[in-house]
Amino acid sequence: MCHLLSTLTGPLPRGADGSGTVEPEDCTRRIFGTHVSRFPPLLPRPSHWGSPALPLLLLLLLGGCGLEEVILEPFRGATPHERYLEALERSGLQDSALALQWDRVAEGAFRYPVEPTLPFVEEGRFSAAEPTSLAYRFELRRGQRLHVMLTRRGSPSTGDAEMDSSRDPGRVFIELFRLRDPEGERSPLGRPLPVAWTDPPADSLSHEASTTAAYLLRVQPELLLEGDFALEVRTGPSMAFPVEGHGTGHIQSRFGAPRDGGRRAHHGVDIFAPRGTPVLAAGPGVVTRVRETPVGGRVVWVRDSDRSLSRYYAHLDSQAVEEGTRVSPGDLLGTVGNTGNARTTPPHLHFGLYLRGEGAVDPWDFLHAPGTRPRSLQVDPDGFLTWARIRDLRTDFRMGPGGAPSPLQADPGAVRIVAGSGAWYRVRLPDGREGYTSADRLDPIPRETVPPPGVASRLSLETGEP
Repeated sequence: MCHLLSTLTGPLPRGADGSGTVEPEDCTRRIFGTHVSRFPPLLPRPSHWGSPALPLLLLLLLGGCGLEEVILEPFRGATPHERYLEALERSGLQDSALALQWDRVAEGAFRYPVEPTLPFVEEGRFSAAEPTSLAYRFELRRGQRLHVMLTRRGSPSTGDAEMDSSRDPGRVFIELFRLRDPEGERSPLGRPLPVAWTDPPADSLSHEASTTAAYLLRVQPELLLEGDFALEVRTGPSMAFPVEGHGTGHIQSRFGAPRDGGRRAHHGVDIFAPRGTPVLAAGPGVVTRVRETPVGGRVVWVRDSDRSLSRYYAHLDSQAVEEGTRVSPGDLLGTVGNTGNARTTPPHLHFGLYLRGEGAVDPWDFLHAPGTRPRSLQVDPDGFLTWARIRDLRTDFRMGPGGAPSPLQADPGAVRIVAGSGAWYRVRLPDGREGYTSADRLDPIPRETVPPPGVASRLSLETGEP
C-alpha cells in the first residue's frame, strides 16, 4: 500500500534497462497487475479530490473492469509527446497549418496502423515539409518482451550518411499503446492505453507485456525534422532460460499436457538435459523454499515481488541456494536431475510460473526466443517520398509486407511512398490509410504531374481527413 501511495505522489520510474523507456506499469504492477489509461471526462479532475487517499479508496471500491486504469490515469504524468503538444500551445503555434496537421496525423495513427508480422524492419524518410506519424499494430503475448530500435541517418538533401553527433538530432517520439475496447472511444475504457514510451533523444524502447492483447506502436518525428531512418521491431523472452546451454527446443512436455490419465494437467514445462546441467535463475527474486517433496523431489521456489509471481524449479539433482538468498538472472540454483515422481524418466527440469491470484500460467512465452530474422531492405530508397499508382486494386495493397491482399474499393489515384520493408514499399493513400505494395506492382508518376510536398497535407486539413 505504501508503494501505491508513493506511486500516486511521486514521479514515474525510468527504464531499468537504460533504454530511456518509461513504463507506467512499473508503478502499479505490484498491486494491480495492470497499467494506467486516459482519464475520462465522467470523473472529476484530481485537483478536486484533495488527498490521494480518496482515489485509492475509489480504486478499492470500484476495482475490476479496468476502472483502476481510469482512476490512476492522472498520476502517470504527461508523456513527451503530450508535453510537446503543450509546448506548441504555449508558444502559440498550435493553430499553424503544420502543427494542426502534426496533431491530426498523430490521432490518425490509431485509425490506420499497418499490421506487420514480427520481427520487422522498415526503412524510410522523414520530410520537414510533411508531418507524419507511423503506426504499427501487432499482438504481444504475456511474458514476451518487445524491443524497438530506431536508427537515424542524415538528411539525403545534405548527402550526410550518418547523423552529425555535434548537432541536435531532434526528437522522435516512440510510444507503445495497448488496444483495449473494440468499441473504441465510445467507451471511457476504449482509448488506447499508453504503456511505455521513450524520453527523447532515446531511440530505443523495451517493454514486457503483462497482458496478451493487441498493441499499437506509434513513431512520430517532431515538426521540421528530416532524414532517413531504420526501425526494427522484434520480440524476445522476458526471462533468462533456466537450463544452461539450452533453449525452448529442449522442452518436450508443454504446459497443460494431460497427467495421470487425464485426471490433472501439467502446470509447467519440462526441459530435458543431462544430469548435473546447471539450473539457473530465470529472473530476480528471493529464494523462499528449498525443500524435498514426494512429487517435485528436490525443489527451489523463488519469489519475484516486482512481478507478483513465483518461479518453481523441480526434480533437481542438487540444490545450491538457501532460503532467504537473493538471486539475479543467471545465478546458480542447482542441477538437473529426476528426483521426486520423475525418477522413472530421463533427467529434466520442471519449470513452473505461479502468478498471485491466478495460479499456474504457461511459461512458454516468457522463455521463447524466436529464431527468425527480418529481411533486409530490397527496394530502392530513392523511391521514398515519391508518387506512384497501384496497378491492381484487388491484389496489390496489403496491411503488412507479404500479408493477405486488402482489396481497394476505388482507385486512390496517386499514392505516396513513405518507407520500405524487404521487397515492399509502404504507401499512403489520399484518405490517410497506409499499407504495402510490392515494388514491381507500382508505376512511378513523373514529378511534374504530382502536387508539391505539403499540398496533400493542406487538402487533408480542408477535408477533415488525416
